[in-house]
Formats: sequence, structure tokens, C-alpha cells
Amino acid sequence: MKNKVKILKSILILAICFLFFRYIIIILISWGLIEVIIYSIYKKNYSKLCDFICNFVLTILTSIDILLNIILQVPANRLLLTTHKQSFGDPKKRFSETLKLNFVYNTLKPRGKILYNICKKIKLF
Repeated sequence: MKNKVKILKSILILAICFLFFRYIIIILISWGLIEVIIYSIYKKNYSKLCDFICNFVLTILTSIDILLNIILQVPANRLLLTTHKQSFGDPKKRFSETLKLNFVYNTLKPRGKILYNICKKIKLF
């Protein structure tokens, strides 16, 4: 019962944050990006701009990877795994990390092995 209350509280807080703070977050991200661009042009130091953009993109992609692990928990476990030794859905792990662990433990179905090879070719690991 405690876990269900925690989950409901988290969903409610997430919805409130999305509704009320999405514009503030967009404004702050834009402000930070504009300030870094102006600073880089003024100082002719473009490494700070590159660092900012790379960190921003890396943070977004890591968040998407973790969300995929949680959202695709049931379909991924049914379609990709033979046994649930390292099952998908752990919020502390990324989708690609769980896929790699299941490849090492040899618990992937042929579909999972194909997905692993595709991810390996695009250098996701």
C-alpha cells in the first residue's frame, strides 16, 4: 500500500511540475543557451559552448534511455527475453545496459539478439 501511495504522489508531483513549470524550464534553458553563445562569441572560446550542448544532449538521451527501460518493461520482457534473470523495468538501469547484460547472460531471444546487434552497430554501447 505504501508503494502505491508513493507512486501516486510521484505521478501527481510530475503532473503539477509539467503543467506549471514547463514554461519556466524552457525559458531557463533558452537563457542558459543564449548566455553561453554570447560568452563564447565574446571570448572566442567555443569549447564552453560545445561542452554545454554535449552535456545537454547527453542528459536528454540518458533520460530517454532510462524512460524506455521503465515504459517498455512488459513488452521487452515478453518479446526479448527467454528467462527473466536481468529483466527490464529497473529505474536505476538504462535500457541499453539491461540489453547488454542479457546478451552476456545469453537470455535473449533471436529478436533481442538482433536488437543488440543493431545497437552495437550504431555504437550505443
